[in-house]
Amino acid sequence: MIRKITFCLVLCAITVSAFSQTNKPDESSLPEIKGNYLGISAGMTFGSMRDMSTSPLFYSAILPSVAIDYASIHDKWIYGLNFTTLNGFYLSLMDTESYSTSANIFDLDIFVFNNFMKSNDDRFKQFIGGSMTNSSHIRINQSYGNAALAFNNFSDVNLNYKVSFQYRLAEKKKKFLKLIPYTRKEKYYLLSGKVGVPVYTLVYSPGYTNPGNSTLNSDLLFDGYEYNSKIFSGINTDISLSRILKNGNMTKFSYIWNARTTGSVTESTIDIAHHTFLFTLVFKIN
Repeated sequence: MIRKITFCLVLCAITVSAFSQTNKPDESSLPEIKGNYLGISAGMTFGSMRDMSTSPLFYSAILPSVAIDYASIHDKWIYGLNFTTLNGFYLSLMDTESYSTSANIFDLDIFVFNNFMKSNDDRFKQFIGGSMTNSSHIRINQSYGNAALAFNNFSDVNLNYKVSFQYRLAEKKKKFLKLIPYTRKEKYYLLSGKVGVPVYTLVYSPGYTNPGNSTLNSDLLFDGYEYNSKIFSGINTDISLSRILKNGNMTKFSYIWNARTTGSVTESTIDIAHHTFLFTLVFKIN
């Protein structure tokens, strides 16, 4: 896990160096990204999960994802929140058998960033910030009998680093298949990347194996559950490319990687790695 964190930090440093050496264009032609923005996203999440309290198997994730987020962008600060829901299933395929469990995940992220470093190139910005997240996981598999219902909750305090780079593609005359002439219109883009580390995580999970019961009696859902804390429980990254429209709205494609573990392998260890691909419509409110 430490090697993964170190790799991401080194990658960010290389990105900073590369962007800072780019030639500076006419900044007056770049649109201003400032104000209040509302984003609506849809996509898919893939990955793996293992919850030792219910099964020692690794399960593959297939989770359709929907998100809504709000951001207030100022000269020096960015404030906002994001709510994401992932609803699908986990699947494990064996030589002679297969296992699946339905999954419903609800994530809430409240964040703040500060543009801490002044640059001569206004296209390129660096941010340091923090966030508080809560992720609730509900899984149901009737074939597990008294482990039919599994519930886990993760509450994180994160330290985040973010970079963004705005650029312009000038209008240009081109030929399609070298035969049909056309004009590529002027376009504006915003490339951004974020890496975050959960500095402190509070985990709410079963204190023993085989929680719950086959009839899903809610009175027993939290019986025997307990809180545990973890320092540096994982890492999360977000890379996105946005096209800025003339009216200030945007369309955005994102790749999000989120990995976490509750520690060394024991009867209550939880390991999760998710890869999320999202398409977002971003509306400038004012």
